[in-house]
This record gives sequence, C-alpha cells and structure tokens, in this order.
Amino acid sequence: ILNYDLDSRLFYKGDGISMFDRKIKNKNQSQHHMEILLVDDNELILVRLLRSIQKHYEDCVIYKAVDCKEATQIFSANNPDLVVLAISLPDGSGIDLLSSMKKEKQQVSILMFTNYGTDEFKKSCLELGADGFFEKSNIHGLMENIGLQHKILIKNLTE
Repeated sequence: ILNYDLDSRLFYKGDGISMFDRKIKNKNQSQHHMEILLVDDNELILVRLLRSIQKHYEDCVIYKAVDCKEATQIFSANNPDLVVLAISLPDGSGIDLLSSMKKEKQQVSILMFTNYGTDEFKKSCLELGADGFFEKSNIHGLMENIGLQHKILIKNLTE
C-alpha cells in the first residue's frame, strides 16, 4: 500500500517510513536506488505511473511535480536519475524544462510522456537531449524504457 504525503509530495509505503527516509538509510548503507521525478499536471496519470513503477521497481524513490516551478525545485534539490516529463504544463512548456534540466545535469535521463505525439514535437525533444518520447497511450513502452534506464543505472554503479 502506498500513501501520499501532501506536504512533501512524496509517496511512501504503508509502514509509514517515507521514501526520503528510506533513501537516507539506503545511502548510509552505500546502496543507491533509482530516483525518478514524474512531472504531469494530471493527478490520475501521476498515480497510474507511480503504481506501475512501484509494481515493477520497489527500490525506486519517486518524486512528483504538477508544474514547471515545482519540477525545477524538486529536480535541483534531489538530483534524480530519471525524469518522466509531460510537454504541456500549466505554467510552461515541458520542452523548455527538458532543455534547462539537461543544462543543469547533462547525464540525467529524460523521457517525454505526452498526448502530443507529433513528429515535430518528437524531433524537437530528441534534439534537446530527451532519451525517449512516448505517447500517454503507450504506458507499456514507457515502462520498458524505465526498466532499461534502471538496468543501465545499476550496471554503472557496479562497474
């Protein structure tokens, strides 16, 4: 069972230990768990993504943001390994956010997840450094790519 803490915008497992506390404990044990930032203004999509990710990758720390401002703050404060980013956000463009995140941390993996699956948007995002581009109707493809990013992260940490 996952619960959601409105104040911290962190999901945590039903035992009451926040994912942030787990991260601190795990870092103290010299283990790294993949950290994912989900950015979308649709709460239903965020919850659907969260449940899918937690079902397959229980060791992930997941943050969420509903707009560009919040995403920027969480990104800078937490340095996630992966960002799943919508194009259309209430206070700006996910494409602009993609560009600024890649400038701040070039090695971050960013997957665009959108209802705007046109070739023009896809080309723009990939040119700016997106690692993948998925329509919201293709959650299976997104989950496969998250799995790939997870394997790459674990491999890089063990080498």
